[in-house]
Amino acid sequence: FSTVETTGPIQVIQVGAGATGKATVRYLIERGCEVVACVDAYCHEGEDIGEIARIEKKTVDEIIKIHSQSDYFVYMLGFAPGHPYTARFEHPFSFRRRESPRVRIAGGSVVVQQGLSDIIPFDQPCGWNIIGMTPIKVCDYRKENPFLLRAGQWIRHIPVSRAQYEDIKSQADAGIYVCRTYEKEA
Repeated sequence: FSTVETTGPIQVIQVGAGATGKATVRYLIERGCEVVACVDAYCHEGEDIGEIARIEKKTVDEIIKIHSQSDYFVYMLGFAPGHPYTARFEHPFSFRRRESPRVRIAGGSVVVQQGLSDIIPFDQPCGWNIIGMTPIKVCDYRKENPFLLRAGQWIRHIPVSRAQYEDIKSQADAGIYVCRTYEKEA
């Protein structure tokens, strides 16, 4: 395979002959970012997770597994600076937004509805269901590039314990936390 690096959402294009001798093109999509979130019941951060489990007729652990086993595509940033709107394309939840939006939820909240999952960058109003909390700052004006994510990128939600959350939070607050990345093929 010969490799061509690009600067857009598709970072690497590999071209070569496959086993049949025919030309093969393989696209390696931009590296995904692992976003950690405290979602266990003992974290008390996913205040709607019990209701989500009831609606979906699943256990809290099953909801956490469904949410974290998929990759989510960042299809746009909006509403607030750095606010990623992400979607997964398999196994969507059946529930929608809450009937009564909250006037304020905490920045770092991981919220869900159907096949969508967003990360709230700052304290703000929101009508979505809170499934967890991430210590990672999706918008950090101390950095040259303040936005952690951008459209065309993939993310994966990684469940962590309260102790892991607190350790990562101290690193994120100090501006030294770096998300682990992974490669996703098209």
